[in-house]
Amino acid sequence: MHGHLNFGVIRLHLALYRRWRPQTFSEVRGQEHVVRILQSALRLRRISHAYVFAGPRGTGKTSVARILAKALNCREGPAPEPCNRCPMCVSITEGRSVDVLEIDAASNRGIDEIRDLREKVQFLPAEGRYRVYIIDEVHMLTPEAFNALLKTIEEPPNHAIFILATTELHKVPLTLLSRCQRFDFRRLSTAEIVEHLKVVADAGGIAVDASGLLAIASSADGALRDALSYLELASLYTALPITEEIVWKVLGKTRRSLCQRLKQAVFERDVAGLLSAIEEAMSSGADPRQLVKDFMEYLRGELLSLVEGKQRHPVGLGELADQVQGIDGKRMTGRMTGLEGDAGSGEDIGKVTWLLRELSKLDVQMKSSSLPRVALEAGLIDACVTGYPALSAGVGALPQAAHQSARPSAKPQDTDLEGAGPLRGIKLEGAEAEGAKPEGVEAEGAKPKGAKPEGAKLEGFSPEGTKPQSTRSESPLRPRGTPPEHKPHDAISESAALDKVSNAWPSIMERIKKTSLPVHAFLLAAKPVKVESDTLILEFSLEFHKEKASAPDNCRIIEKEIKKVTGLALKVACKMARRVKGPGPETSGNVEIAAGTDIGSETAEGKDLLLRLSREFEGEIVPGGWPGSSGSI
Repeated sequence: MHGHLNFGVIRLHLALYRRWRPQTFSEVRGQEHVVRILQSALRLRRISHAYVFAGPRGTGKTSVARILAKALNCREGPAPEPCNRCPMCVSITEGRSVDVLEIDAASNRGIDEIRDLREKVQFLPAEGRYRVYIIDEVHMLTPEAFNALLKTIEEPPNHAIFILATTELHKVPLTLLSRCQRFDFRRLSTAEIVEHLKVVADAGGIAVDASGLLAIASSADGALRDALSYLELASLYTALPITEEIVWKVLGKTRRSLCQRLKQAVFERDVAGLLSAIEEAMSSGADPRQLVKDFMEYLRGELLSLVEGKQRHPVGLGELADQVQGIDGKRMTGRMTGLEGDAGSGEDIGKVTWLLRELSKLDVQMKSSSLPRVALEAGLIDACVTGYPALSAGVGALPQAAHQSARPSAKPQDTDLEGAGPLRGIKLEGAEAEGAKPEGVEAEGAKPKGAKPEGAKLEGFSPEGTKPQSTRSESPLRPRGTPPEHKPHDAISESAALDKVSNAWPSIMERIKKTSLPVHAFLLAAKPVKVESDTLILEFSLEFHKEKASAPDNCRIIEKEIKKVTGLALKVACKMARRVKGPGPETSGNVEIAAGTDIGSETAEGKDLLLRLSREFEGEIVPGGWPGSSGSI
């Protein structure tokens, strides 16, 4: 019978970030400004009685505090660098020195603990020159504890030195900060983290490629301690080289391919695809709040990649990838962001920036939501239905539209009508022209049957043999050669009213949201496009939303809020948007008319062309417009 079984004690593994904790000032990474000042103070014997180390987590605050404590108590010091060989340096490194006390303010935050500290601070050091008190997370102290600490911090004994570390400096009273020397620790750059990770990986025999290093460094958010923890975690997952995909899987991050699907669904207004991608993310165990953060990080990387062709990458990922393993930097940046190729257009950059702003607002809303998934789906569907606001105008067109109608218009292009038949059966309304067509448009008037127009251009139309006609953006379309029709009532004031409503539309929507959520939801698919007399025309992209918003009670709510915000007493009318497919989804395409096509003919081709022209120029087909017919198609 065995009296005692001794299975032995297995020594605990020392975490990677603890093994690589800096032991001298020269080993500290990314905090050169702090190290330089402290070493100068040690060299000149100008040591302060109290220090505040402020900065994000994992940037070296506690490590620098320990190094400073060793430099102060080193047998060869005080010296700019501790020797790490004398008994004092060794005992402080091993955490068993009675002259260096580390206090966690999160668990010792009351006034009783601070009173006890005030009594013990009078004791002389047992071995070293100074008794160093390192109070971590000092912002967690209660107001009463801060008040009790003030006098001790202001006039401590000559042998006592206080080092206060905090990640939330704004919570520390100014009366305490004014009694200390303050040092701000900064986040490390991605390049600095990758450089250190490569050294650690080489020393530890950890296989990791450039994409894995970049993924770990970007996930650490400037915290070197977090980066080392991620590296160790990934090394335990596989014996193969650590890649970007492995890092995302180990850290529970949203896959880049899923973020790309979410982006495409929003830009393409694909609600079904959007919900499918969200469901896939939730099924894999993703947290809704983390999904939003990962999506924002993906879009930020994409934005940086889009502007890379115009300016240097802000975090130097392109150069970094070349330095790490000699691969093509631009290709690596593309892999990290889901983009490859040249820099994007201004509109691409505008889209990504717009979606980032929408996600930022959604992130704030989700923090106070008890159902974060519902808030996530509602916010993304809202962005999907509303769409990018500059799809029609383009990013570059916004400054020029400041003194024009707020309704987007396409860039003027030529429409070749040479050889076409007479334009018959179309009545163009003067007020419809404003904001619906490019500047300087002047339509060709009706001519005797068989005559051919000599050409029509959207800017400065000047038929052969006549003098160029001056054009104005406010001028209504009318057949040339006929007496000018009566100008719409107060056209200038109508344009100004539309500008005023369009500029104030976000504020109007916010007020409507507080008054009636359903009406606000219906108006997400609408935009103000025109003011006729005292009526504001709202154009809808969805029929259901138009019908609901047209209800008298809903119209009164809209009119009331418009008057409160703008001071304009306008009635509201709703209509459906009419679009003609053009060369691309983001610009209004021109209607191309083949030479010899008789627009007024009753053939299917002629009727289809006439319908397209009426929609493009927002005209209407007058009864009798078709030869031998009553105008019905």
